[in-house]
Amino acid sequence: MSEAQAKAFLEKIKANTELQNAIRQADDVDAIVAIAQAEGFKMTPEDFQKAQSESLDADLEKAAGGLSQNCVQNTSRYESGSPGFN
Repeated sequence: MSEAQAKAFLEKIKANTELQNAIRQADDVDAIVAIAQAEGFKMTPEDFQKAQSESLDADLEKAAGGLSQNCVQNTSRYESGSPGFN
């Protein structure tokens, strides 16, 4: 349940500039968790780090938009000696 709380806190951060500023000033993950707890979220530092990592992975996947798979396919095609590449 606390990982769900961490994800909800991350969503709140995205929409709240005051929280964004507070997070930027935090010295470490324990300080961030203290901010979250002051906002009523219950989580551990591990929960926050896991939720943050998953959120980052999802953001990167959205930004890539399938680009990485296309690059791999194109690279292997070129490496296999497709005409006109040399």
